[in-house]
Amino acid sequence: MQPNDLYDEKTNANVDKIKLKEPTQTQGSASKEFVTRLAAYRQHLSSVNLQSGPALEGVVEGLLDSKDPQKDEEKIAAHRLRLKRELGPLVEEILTLEKRWLSNVCKAHESAEKHLADNQKVFTHLETLSKTFPPAQHTIDRLKEQRTLIKETWKPSRAKWTNLDRLETKIKKGVALQDQAVKLKAEIKKLCGNDYFEGLRRYLRGAGFIVAPSYIPPAAVFPRGDWISLESNEFKTPEELACAADALMMKYQVLGTSYSGMRYKSDVASDISGCVCISWVIAKCATNNKRVLVPVMGMSGGSPNGKEERFVDAMLGACALPPYRAYKYTSTIPTAEEKPEVQRFGENPFDQTRNPSSKDVEFNQYYDDIMVRANNLAINYRVRELLSLRLPSRQAMLSYLGLSFATMTNRDVEQTGSLAEPTPGVTRWHSFNCAEPAALAWISSFFVDGQDVHLCCPYEGADDPGALGLKPKETCPWCATVELTYRSLKKVSDSEQKRWPSTFDESMRTGKWAREFTGAREFKKQKTDLEQRVDLPRNKRTFASAYPSSVNDNVALLREIFKEVGLLKKSTIREEQLALWQQKR
Repeated sequence: MQPNDLYDEKTNANVDKIKLKEPTQTQGSASKEFVTRLAAYRQHLSSVNLQSGPALEGVVEGLLDSKDPQKDEEKIAAHRLRLKRELGPLVEEILTLEKRWLSNVCKAHESAEKHLADNQKVFTHLETLSKTFPPAQHTIDRLKEQRTLIKETWKPSRAKWTNLDRLETKIKKGVALQDQAVKLKAEIKKLCGNDYFEGLRRYLRGAGFIVAPSYIPPAAVFPRGDWISLESNEFKTPEELACAADALMMKYQVLGTSYSGMRYKSDVASDISGCVCISWVIAKCATNNKRVLVPVMGMSGGSPNGKEERFVDAMLGACALPPYRAYKYTSTIPTAEEKPEVQRFGENPFDQTRNPSSKDVEFNQYYDDIMVRANNLAINYRVRELLSLRLPSRQAMLSYLGLSFATMTNRDVEQTGSLAEPTPGVTRWHSFNCAEPAALAWISSFFVDGQDVHLCCPYEGADDPGALGLKPKETCPWCATVELTYRSLKKVSDSEQKRWPSTFDESMRTGKWAREFTGAREFKKQKTDLEQRVDLPRNKRTFASAYPSSVNDNVALLREIFKEVGLLKKSTIREEQLALWQQKR
């Protein structure tokens, strides 16, 4: 059985010692694509050495403002020295975090390759179980009904005893088949272990997926055969990609039966399964330079040890975001005496002296905290540019500005590592548990560079997913805040709302759901942004709006802040871009 992947948060990895074998087993060409990228990036990282003076000097020069009005050479030299002293440790930390990320992800992939045979057994055993156990149980139930009917309604006769003997023989065969299934279940449990999400990882690896390690939320890149070629330059519409996502959900029965995907353990799946998100990413293969659309699956509810600092460190490292140790945030508003000087971006920031509305007050409440984060993002991004490291996607940067993660507010909290939420109440859960950031972290790892999701298709797993396991999940408010384009249920007019229960029941039976696509690549104005989400229904039989007015207001409020820091421009989107480290080769 493959052991859990452990995140070594103390390693200062010597990248030259990282071992990466050419994939020799049947994990397939997706594994080869992954290893090819990792090996090339390892070679690049081994050439980056800040211990040599010129490397750090070059980063410092790159961070200096070339339009600095200071003409005094002594002051300029003092400023350069201060910048080097203050930013030197941060630059070192960014590079260390990057090497740590590479070392840990390579170890995890090597472990997956080593235990591939066991993981394939999990997949084949569950596949066998799904084909034999339910039919056997159905047959036994039907035969027992026939036996009861004959016993109670037939008069004593040779025909009665003959038929009962025949039924008993068939029932015994069915019971024997059931006994085999029970043994198979025991073998599966032995291979899966007692941890639900670790078992899920092993199942997916056995099916050929490239799966995220244990120390970040569960996500998986689909096998190479499921990628869509774009060589013909015939681009796929959102509807075509949504249909392709449905087909993949059914192909792997992700939410379809009690023996596969997120429902692979029938005894616990109903309590643990969450939503699934299939994210489509446009990429150019490192192995053959072909353009493809790659489906990546994220799963909710699987954040490991979410209150531990090392988990946050692992997530930020996976997404190429600023290192956690460099910054200790607070979501509380400091007093006037404690308030730090914070650079304000934008031409017309909200000002509480302008007789503000309640929304302006809420905006200001979180403004300074987010601006500190925006400055951290800008420095992190520039350092990574200068060193040609992986860059974060726009979605990752927006998540960094607003997602909940471990924030230290005082000494007691620092000792416990509890969580705080620094942004408006768009969501009230620990957002690392959502399927979207799970996929995002693994996308940045698999492609060895941040890539924004072209289209996100979420599915409901916590409730009844329908006969085919295709019930759409209303895109959660947080995902609706940061995603470029997402699929959701179609808006329902006032006249159609009365028919909604019958429409819902029919879709649950057939798996055919009326859907639409919301694009949020740009932010034009709050009213337009709000209107995009109005009347989207929840995926419940009783009609209700997916987003209450208060949530819509908060989504628009956050996006106003994101616009203020300049992250909602098209130029910030990373989609089908060659990584900086690839450009240097």
